[in-house]
Amino acid sequence: MLMLGAQILLGFQLQAPFQDAFSDLSVFEKWIEAIVLCIMVLIIALLITPSARHRIVERGEATQRFIAFVTRISFLTLAPFSLALGLDLSIAIGRALGWLIGGVAGAFSGAVALGLWYGPTLISDNYRDTRMATSNEKTPTAARSTTS
Repeated sequence: MLMLGAQILLGFQLQAPFQDAFSDLSVFEKWIEAIVLCIMVLIIALLITPSARHRIVERGEATQRFIAFVTRISFLTLAPFSLALGLDLSIAIGRALGWLIGGVAGAFSGAVALGLWYGPTLISDNYRDTRMATSNEKTPTAARSTTS
């Protein structure tokens, strides 16, 4: 889900300079859009990392170490994701309602995203999915994808 959302937002960021209203943005706003584009590229790079690690390091096995790695990467990408979301919303709302309201709305939306994404994990002392298997058995060949 994170990768799908990041791809959609990256597509919006890449399309922004080709929109008619982009020329109406101030230099500061264009710089913010460029920064958000860089953040989205970073997010995509972070989200691609687990698939490469799965093939190269883990040799296609779903080990506990790999599952922990995917969890850490997913957790790590949420902070820049909320920053990019807040910056984009501040520009959009600022254009319509004024820069003060846009800045407050962007900061609020970024904070709400952070709270909703990180809050449940930080509140829970023993966050762990007990439904996940904890054995170190090899993944059967039939269960692994043979295509890359």
